[in-house]
Amino acid sequence: MSQTPRDKAYDRAQARLTRDAAHRYQQPDWGTEDPDAREAYDRELSQTMPVIGRRGRR
Repeated sequence: MSQTPRDKAYDRAQARLTRDAAHRYQQPDWGTEDPDAREAYDRELSQTMPVIGRRGRR
């Protein structure tokens, strides 16, 4: 298929989304975990993989 001609509205929207993403990336809390998600992950991990040397649920 051939490429479609450039759509100005699409280009503006894409540029805006790129700027917004770059702005969010520069924020101090970018990439931090949600504490509730971390607790749920730790709880599930402790239930499925018991610590070596400790008898627990498997």
